[in-house]
Amino acid sequence: MFKGHKSDQDKNKKAIAEKKIKERTEALREAAQNCLATDSFKKYLEEYESATEDMVNIMIDTKLDDPVQDAFFLRSVLSKISVSRALIRSVRKDAKR
Repeated sequence: MFKGHKSDQDKNKKAIAEKKIKERTEALREAAQNCLATDSFKKYLEEYESATEDMVNIMIDTKLDDPVQDAFFLRSVLSKISVSRALIRSVRKDAKR
């Protein structure tokens, strides 16, 4: 068999793998949609939005004299916000698949 030509066995392996991937993607999408619909997730989202607003206000109100320490403080708060943000985006992304 020359390079670039797929055997029937390879085609079957690919078809089986694609089917399994589609099944897993569908299951993940369904789980994410169910997660987004729960009261627990809605409460988490509300808490996230409230906490994010509070943290941004704290960053605005807190000015450290040392500019390097101030930058580290701001970066650490933003990092904490981004962790929760990534979780929410991940679930929403999975729900759209």
